[in-house]
Amino acid sequence: MLGFHSAQRYFICTASVDMRKGIYGLCGLVRQVLEDNPMSGYVFIFFNKDRDKVKLLVWEINGYVMYHKRLERGTLSTNLFYNSIESVSIELRLILTSFIN
Repeated sequence: MLGFHSAQRYFICTASVDMRKGIYGLCGLVRQVLEDNPMSGYVFIFFNKDRDKVKLLVWEINGYVMYHKRLERGTLSTNLFYNSIESVSIELRLILTSFIN
């Protein structure tokens, strides 16, 4: 189960991402753009250009988990790019429970 806590490592893809990508497409971005291993257990975060969609990808014990959030109005905060890793888990919880700009 996907949980957000300060002990978890988070990596944000700062380039906008085509949200039609599924698990394997996002794994490719992790390898090519973020230069990391998608099976590391880290949480990888992807936004679309308009910042009204976000996808999170994480490898768990025996498979990938992908979380997809689409806002009906407003945009997702970009403050994640400028904050310390300790505050990312708190901001992620707010964003994913519809905290919008």
